[in-house]
Amino acid sequence: MLGVFVTAGALGMLLKPHPRPTVSKALPSFIAGTAGGLLAGMFSASGPVLGWFGYRQPLMLDAIRTTLLACFAVSTSLRTVLVGASDGLTREVWLLATLALPAVLLGTWLGRNLPPPWSEAGIKRFAFSILLVAGVWTIGRNLVG
Repeated sequence: MLGVFVTAGALGMLLKPHPRPTVSKALPSFIAGTAGGLLAGMFSASGPVLGWFGYRQPLMLDAIRTTLLACFAVSTSLRTVLVGASDGLTREVWLLATLALPAVLLGTWLGRNLPPPWSEAGIKRFAFSILLVAGVWTIGRNLVG
């Protein structure tokens, strides 16, 4: 199911990347929030729905990114607490997190201080292309395995 949401969201953005002329009304916002919440609860992955919905709104890119980051921070923090409470934060998990931290910090620093020389639309297309590949891979892996 996650692969389907990721693939559909990526295709939706790649095929029609321009924002709507006006901000969505309450019902579509509620539906997107509910779907994002379900994905956050089931997979800790609200990004496909919330990203697709946010990037379709006529909002500042920084506002969309900040909102997505806040949603990721809340869902990831809650998931970490719940996994930790069930003794799921094993020594191996801590080791992998420690090994990944330098790459995350370096990538964040590079993205902030040496951004790629692409337009905003090009960066969006690149990001959604990666999501499309990840979604199709997730679907394929679950169909085969």
